[in-house]
Formats: sequence, structure tokens, C-alpha cells
Amino acid sequence: MTAPAPASRGIRPVGLYYLVGTPVFAALDHFWGISVRAAFLDGWPAARYGYYGVCFACGIAAWRVPARAQLIAMAESSANIVLLIFSVMLWYYAMIDRVAADQPVGDAFGPQRAANLAIAGAALAVAYLRSHHTAPTA
Repeated sequence: MTAPAPASRGIRPVGLYYLVGTPVFAALDHFWGISVRAAFLDGWPAARYGYYGVCFACGIAAWRVPARAQLIAMAESSANIVLLIFSVMLWYYAMIDRVAADQPVGDAFGPQRAANLAIAGAALAVAYLRSHHTAPTA
């Protein structure tokens, strides 16, 4: 006899908490200026809050369908990492222009972006591993 899958025992997937925890990240960003979930949108506050809204909607979808929570968390954290990489790449291109114009360069990958990468990467890794652990075997 095999043990029931964690979702059937009432245990919510970790990816769900990553997504449903979005209001905490939004509050940190809004009240204290600590953007560790959407650091790639530092220059566009309206887009950042829209991203928080999409993440929270993903959290609600994951709450309603716990069997898909890991998949939703993997998709969101993968998109987060790709957007973070893209934002660093854009900063790098802008840095080349600044160096050519003898302007100060700045910091492309500060602590907030590093924390963003760590959080999204950990969520992706945990969701991926848990999805394989809880997947039904044939």
C-alpha cells in the first residue's frame, strides 16, 4: 500500500505559499522600498504592481487547484528569472553607452536583484523537485 500524495493529506504545496505570499513582497516594496520579488521592474513601478497582481492571481489559481500549484510556481519563477536576466542585459547595454560617454556606471546586480534571483531560483527548484516527488508513478 502506498502513502497518499501530500495534496490528498491536506498539505499545500510550497509553490502555493510562494505565490500567495505576494502581498508580503508587495508591502515590503511599497512601504520600505525593498523590491526582492520584482527587482527587474525597478524603473517601472506601475508595471511592478501589475506583476504583483499577476503573481497573486497565480496564487489564487494555485490555491483553487493545488494539484497545479507546483506547475504554476515553476512557470512564474521561471518567467521571473528570465525577466531578471533580461533586465541585467539591458542594464549592461546601457552601461556600455555610459562608459563610451564617460558617465558613471552604477551597479547592475545589487543586493535586491541577488535576493530576487535567490527567491525565484529557490521557488523554481523546490517546485520542480516537489512536482517530481508527488507525481503519480505508472
